[in-house]
Amino acid sequence: MRQKAVSLFLCYLLLYTCGGVEAGKKRDSKNSEDRGSGFWSALTYMAVGGGLLAVGLPALGFASTGIVANSLASSLMSWSAVVNGGGVPAGGLVATLQSLVTWLYLLYRDQ
Repeated sequence: MRQKAVSLFLCYLLLYTCGGVEAGKKRDSKNSEDRGSGFWSALTYMAVGGGLLAVGLPALGFASTGIVANSLASSLMSWSAVVNGGGVPAGGLVATLQSLVTWLYLLYRDQ
């Protein structure tokens, strides 16, 4: 599990730092307003985003044991089931958010 998390982290950093460069063009650091390192800004955004996920999703009603009754997450799940003809689709918003909470729980439980 930890290897997957590290691999995902490194792939994200690679894509984020390379995202501002156009093919065949060199970045002009003299005229660029962003002279900071892409690595450190990506690390900062990932830390803040991870913290918001770890705090925000359980506050909405997504728990490691499932969706909490009478929460915003249960309303979102109900709405998703109605829109999709009675079932919550795999890979949809509700399923993805629930899997993120479970993944975070398993990640921090192992430490």
